[in-house]
Amino acid sequence: MKKTLWIVLVVTLAACAGYFAWNSYLSPKARAIALVKQSLNDPDSAVFEQVHYVTRTGATCGSVNAKNRMGGYAGQTAFVVGKNGSVTFAPTGNTESGSTETRIEALQEQLDFLEKTRICVAEGSED
Repeated sequence: MKKTLWIVLVVTLAACAGYFAWNSYLSPKARAIALVKQSLNDPDSAVFEQVHYVTRTGATCGSVNAKNRMGGYAGQTAFVVGKNGSVTFAPTGNTESGSTETRIEALQEQLDFLEKTRICVAEGSED
C-alpha cells in the first residue's frame, strides 16, 4: 500500500513539474515573451497583456509595457513575434507633424506593422 502511494505521489509531482516547465519555459508563448524581453531596455519591468499564440501561423502577439531609459513606463506597445523568432514592435513615428515626407514614412511604418499583425487575427489562437 505504501509503495502504491509513493508511486502516485511521484507521478503527480512529475506531472506538475512538467506542466510548470511547459508553461514557464517551453511553450511558444513563453519563448516569445523571452524574445520580447531581450529587446527591452529594462526586461524585468515588462508587464505583458493579451499575449496569445496563433497555431495556424506560428506567431505570438500581444502588448507590453516596460520602463524606458528615463525609468518611466512607456505605455502599452503592441508586438508580433514571428514564427522565425523575429520581434516587431508597433512603430512610434509621428504622423501628425513634421514634413510631408516624414509623415509618409511614419504612415508606411504603421502600414507595414499592420500587415504583420494580420497573422495575429488568424483562426486557431491559443491564450
